[in-house]
Amino acid sequence: MRDMKKSLIIVLIFIVMLLVVSCKKQQSPYLPDLTDLAPPEMKWDVNVDFSVLTPYIPDIKYSRLHEGAMPELLPSGEYGVLLPYATVNALENGDYNIGKYGLVTIDGVVVTDLIYNNIERANYRVWFSVVYCPAYTLSVWSSEPEEGFLPSQKKAACALDGSWITPFDYVEIGFTEDVIILMRDVETFDIDVYDYNGKFLYNMLEFEWTNHVPEDTWIGGLLYNVSNGYRWLPASSQYGNLLKIDMLTGEAEFLEYNYVGNFNEGLAQVRINNPGFVRYSELWGYINTEFDVVIEPEFTSAFEFKNGQALVCEQDNKWSVINTQGEILFSFPEGWYASPHFYGIGYYAAPINGNQNPIYYTNDFIEITLPDKVLALLQYGYFHELEGGWFAYYIDMTGAGVFKDNEDYFYPGVDHISYFDEKYVISHKYSEEESLTNVMTISGAEIMPFTDGVNVAATPGSDGVSAFMVNNARYHFYSYGIEVDYRPRTYKLISSDGDIIKTGDGVIAYDEAVGLCYIYSPEFFSWMDLEGNTIIKIPLMSYMLD
Repeated sequence: MRDMKKSLIIVLIFIVMLLVVSCKKQQSPYLPDLTDLAPPEMKWDVNVDFSVLTPYIPDIKYSRLHEGAMPELLPSGEYGVLLPYATVNALENGDYNIGKYGLVTIDGVVVTDLIYNNIERANYRVWFSVVYCPAYTLSVWSSEPEEGFLPSQKKAACALDGSWITPFDYVEIGFTEDVIILMRDVETFDIDVYDYNGKFLYNMLEFEWTNHVPEDTWIGGLLYNVSNGYRWLPASSQYGNLLKIDMLTGEAEFLEYNYVGNFNEGLAQVRINNPGFVRYSELWGYINTEFDVVIEPEFTSAFEFKNGQALVCEQDNKWSVINTQGEILFSFPEGWYASPHFYGIGYYAAPINGNQNPIYYTNDFIEITLPDKVLALLQYGYFHELEGGWFAYYIDMTGAGVFKDNEDYFYPGVDHISYFDEKYVISHKYSEEESLTNVMTISGAEIMPFTDGVNVAATPGSDGVSAFMVNNARYHFYSYGIEVDYRPRTYKLISSDGDIIKTGDGVIAYDEAVGLCYIYSPEFFSWMDLEGNTIIKIPLMSYMLD
């Protein structure tokens, strides 16, 4: 019996301990153990007046991470996703000037003070689309501004979750699919390469091939157009025409091609010397990702592949479209030159000599017939191509219109169309007194009436436009003599039906990388989704640098 009572007491004590532990306020799991964290190697100094910064208050949302200085990111794998936040200064005319940036967790804990000059999401471009990478570029001023000049900056890269950060030791940073390229000097090969785990891979000065690049080569070109993990640089003539650099390892080899394009759909165009050919000294062909020639160099010009097709110019000066086997799919009229649509949705052809109107083709080589009034305007240069399709955007003295898919959408009295898609139009009217903007459907149904002095931008959704952002605009129309608008900055987020989702003081913008809107004002900074739900709202106090 006594043993039974003893066991029961032990169980009761254990239960009480569990209750005590469960009731105790726990530190959020994303907060690192500061005793185990050492600041990264920094080569700049920041002295912050902490009396005007948001204070450290344990267990309070939107608090700073800890007491004291937070002038750099403390690497930790426990933050979760970090988002930038910013403070702004209100100018005399009511406008805002962004001051400094910091980083905050998705749960609202500030992990760096407002000391960065800029924070940018890492990205690179493929054709005309943007690919976002799991890193940020952080910038700080490294010198005092001189009259008429911007101060120089030092940059670092960090992980989106704050798990690593490089030193602030670079003047330029570029991003590829696999690596980060960090340049200390754009005129030399003092270039560090990291991967997206924050691991240092190599410095290019380690490699002997850097001595075989002509002195007048702009090394900064390494930041751009890395294709399939490789980058090309010109080589000294005694070694070859090009250097093929493996950006993951830093190893390089010489190529005999004069030019190598970007790989698309497994193929890249190359240009080689052809001394035996009388009319042209160079011809173009295509290689695969193993650098084997798969389409022989027999063209005088060649474009990248898109949708299994590439535009080439044959040696008789005829423009044609080939497939990935090099077979001709279509030839344009004799005496005409052709150009691919930037977004890979068709072709444009025009006579080399003569005054005939250009012809537009789909990817299936079907000629697109434009109405006479559009063709007439083409002769005067009033033709524009809008992103996303064969849109003939035209203006005349009575309005503006868009011709698409054999449909003519004309809007009387409109002076300009800045946005057009399958459903919506953003249009403008200008006068000596007003700058009016509206939103409507392509059939002309009004979503937002013509409003003076606003900027409107569409935000993308899964099924097209999700909402429209409306900000007060401040333009100097010197030609019309319009004065600056001194209204306080206000914003609206309106639905595609015209309903107001959110409105308030401040400025709203959209960050495509995270699919959220952000709002900044002198009082707060917030992240918000497209339904108007606040993700983070950070009350801000002023900042000051000594």
